[in-house]
Amino acid sequence: MIVEYILLGIAGLSLALVIALIAARGARASTGAGPSLLARVFTLWLISTVFFGSRFASVRFAGLFDLTVERAVFILLLGLMVARLYQRRVAHGMDHTAELPLLAFLGLCLISMSIHGFQAPRPTMSRPWYVFLEGYLLPCITFYCVKYFLTDEADLRCVVRGLFWIGAFLVVTSIMEGVGLRQYVLPSYINDKTFLIHLGRARGPFLNAAFNGVALCIGLIAGLMLLPLVRFPFSVLHYGVLVLFAPAVFFTETRSVYLQFVLIVVGVGVAMRTPFPKWKVYAIPCFLIILAILLNIGRLASTERSAGGLAQMEEVSIRFELARKSLELAGQYPFFGVGLAQFRNVGLAPLEAIEYQHNHLLGIASELGLTGLATYLAFLVIILRRLFRLLRSMPERPFLNDNFLFLTGLALLCNLVSNSFVEPSLHAFANANFFLFAGIVDRLSNRNQGLVPGSGAAPQPETTAEPA
Repeated sequence: MIVEYILLGIAGLSLALVIALIAARGARASTGAGPSLLARVFTLWLISTVFFGSRFASVRFAGLFDLTVERAVFILLLGLMVARLYQRRVAHGMDHTAELPLLAFLGLCLISMSIHGFQAPRPTMSRPWYVFLEGYLLPCITFYCVKYFLTDEADLRCVVRGLFWIGAFLVVTSIMEGVGLRQYVLPSYINDKTFLIHLGRARGPFLNAAFNGVALCIGLIAGLMLLPLVRFPFSVLHYGVLVLFAPAVFFTETRSVYLQFVLIVVGVGVAMRTPFPKWKVYAIPCFLIILAILLNIGRLASTERSAGGLAQMEEVSIRFELARKSLELAGQYPFFGVGLAQFRNVGLAPLEAIEYQHNHLLGIASELGLTGLATYLAFLVIILRRLFRLLRSMPERPFLNDNFLFLTGLALLCNLVSNSFVEPSLHAFANANFFLFAGIVDRLSNRNQGLVPGSGAAPQPETTAEPA
């Protein structure tokens, strides 16, 4: 116990020191500088959500919470955000329309927990406050951080590079898992044989093949975003890593991940703009992917999931049954649902026979009712409208251009596809990366429409207030 409080004291003093240093520095010049410290810490937090959660290491404070590397970095991030607010180094004059449904949704979650309980009614169920924290509150803070604190292009480049580094590392671990070199996979808890979910598939540090797959697809998209910034000879290595995403995705043995990968390949091949004929670059990788599919057509047509089979139908029938249960509960409790994270508690079968919803929107409809679903969909509609509006008016720049926006849209689409087959509130990164890209869209929409710092017809250069 003494050691735990010593560690907590050290963490608190370190956080206070960093905040003091940031406050003493004052506002940094936005032109000619690299990414801000806040952007670096935000990127580090994204990386820690993938690799340094509770299964990596944690310190338990009795009666309080478990302190993990991820949460320590998040506390540091919150401290930096508070320091920036104190210095008034935050974007002003932003349109707040997108935040309104988010705040309403968070309020509904809190009301639901106050009625149905903050703790899990059974030991084997997820705690509602944990689902709220990991699945909704942290992602909403992610959206707020990206929109108001990542103030320039250098910050966005830092975050995108971080997503690509996550994907590149997952490529290595997924391929090693797929070819049977699990003894060399890091972090070592990936090989925990006592945790049976998706054991034998490329499940990565998430211990879940579907979450691992969506992180791979987001990493691939981030790598494509970085292409204008990569120069020879590093571009050869960069393209090589991008090609390796294909076998890494295959080893997840997850159909929703295959679908996301196909959407990325087709979308990039059809719509992404390049200064050269695309067939010269994409011909060989596409040929190799098609050849690999043809050589493994027997495995893909198999009913055995361990063989990579697409014809395995048992889980499909389970998904349809879960969807039916969700719709039935939504019909019985149409306005406010059965309560946040209460699906398994009130499911229409014994608890051991009930899985999570495996469909995010249907899960919201059953647990928070049509009211919760309407507020969540309102946020999605606002973000998608702004994305399409940006695609028609985005000025061309080396990094922030139409290709960047198109790839951002692909990232949002991949998350929506993934969320149709899993429950993303069970892992912070699964929801946080969606709200990250939504925050980028809202940020660029405000800047491009002249809402920062004013609301004139012509776009204005973005400024932040000097510290008092």
